[in-house]
Amino acid sequence: DLVTGEQAFAILEAIHTLDIAELHSRYSEDCLLDLVDYYDLDLKEAFEFCMARGWSLPFGVRTFLRVEQEEELLDVLGAEGY
Repeated sequence: DLVTGEQAFAILEAIHTLDIAELHSRYSEDCLLDLVDYYDLDLKEAFEFCMARGWSLPFGVRTFLRVEQEEELLDVLGAEGY
């Protein structure tokens, strides 16, 4: 009841057709929580920034952002050493 047949098929299709190396290269090496710690950013401010942009954070602060999202976050919040 939680997943339709179409959604299940899409998941199976993705599992069998995606290039794992390409998929891995699209995402940050660190989750949001680790990013704000590493760059000494305010967690609440970073989380609210992501929410304002409408970014999906299915695991909350443990979500790994896409590379371009990470770059935007660090640029806008002024991360030192980035």
